[in-house]
Amino acid sequence: TAVPTTGSQLVHHRFEQQATATPNAIAVQFGDQQLTYAQLEDRANQMAHFLQAEGVQVLPAVDGARVDLDRYGWRG
Repeated sequence: TAVPTTGSQLVHHRFEQQATATPNAIAVQFGDQQLTYAQLEDRANQMAHFLQAEGVQVLPAVDGARVDLDRYGWRG
């Protein structure tokens, strides 16, 4: 589902708009597992708070950003 955006919006802002517009729509699916936009937004916020509590700082945007998820036990 498309959500109108400006060209300078960051991807997480676009996602938040989509989650607000269609919270019960399926956002991701892998095999027989799926999450709605509301569920995915909740998990993304949990991860953000966890990373902030671990001392990860938000830096100005550059070409890309990477977080070592293995370090924080977020990969299986």
